[in-house]
Formats: sequence, C-alpha cells, structure tokens
Amino acid sequence: MRTHYVLYELIFISSNIEAAVLARKQIELLCRIIELNKYDTQKLEKKTPNLSNLKLFGEEYGLLSEIAHSASFDSLDSLGFTQIDDERKIYFAQPTYTENTISLMELYVILFIEFILLSAGIKKQIIPKYDSTWDLNFLMKFLTFGKENCINSLKSIDLNKFKEVFNETENS
Repeated sequence: MRTHYVLYELIFISSNIEAAVLARKQIELLCRIIELNKYDTQKLEKKTPNLSNLKLFGEEYGLLSEIAHSASFDSLDSLGFTQIDDERKIYFAQPTYTENTISLMELYVILFIEFILLSAGIKKQIIPKYDSTWDLNFLMKFLTFGKENCINSLKSIDLNKFKEVFNETENS
C-alpha cells in the first residue's frame, strides 16, 4: 500500500521514469494478489508473479518494462523532450509535466482501485472479523473526489452501481 503513495508523489512531481518503474512493480503486486486468491502460497514462494493471471494491464506492463529497462530509446520520451529536427531531441533534465504524466496518473488511478478491491479479498481471508466498510468508504471518497476533479478514467463510473457490485463481491 505504501508504494501507491510514493508512486502518486512521483507522478505529482512528473518524475515519469521513476513512476513507471513503481507502476510496473505495482502491476506485479496485483498479479501476486490474484495468485494468492487462487493458489496455495507454498507454490508461489520464490517465484515471480505469472502475468498471465492479469486481465488488465498487459499492454501497459510491456511499455513500463521497456521504460524500466531502458529497452528502447523511445522510452526516454517519458522524460519529456523538445524536438530539434527529424532525428534530434533534447530531453528535459528536470521533471516536466507532459502528456506522459497524465497517462501515468490515469494508470495509477486504475491500479489503485484494483489494488484496494483485490486486497479486500485477501484481508477477508487473513484478518479475523474483517469488515470491508472502511475499504468501501475509502474507495467511495476516492471515486467521488476523482469525479469531482474530472479524472478521465473516473468520470463514467456510476458510484451507486460500484457500491452495489462491491457489496455483491464481498458477500460471495
């Protein structure tokens, strides 16, 4: 959970490369949480998460891996740049707000929501008398704040339907 706050701070100051690396880590963690809900923990120990368990984030994970490993020169574009001519760019040394910052924030929002939803399932299994009310209230405040502040990925969420689905999931 703490990494989500660090990730948010990095996005907020437009440290896009560093944020991409932590977003990749969080996708791996989400995958592990899914695996913990499906498999015996003994089988998972000392194994990297199997990304085929993810329904979301496959495309994003590939791009984030490219950025994390400097696998292509295009991944440096995340820093922000000025195009000099067809072949030359000047990359920004200081963190700079770009379209990539917005894309990372959109990814962060979905990652955060998925994390809260999936971790609620784990909490239910390992915490005696776990009550999901806190998680639901937290998510509702997060979603409401996002809608009020025009976060693109949250604009279309029907909060009542979300609450209904959350409660159905919890009861199953």
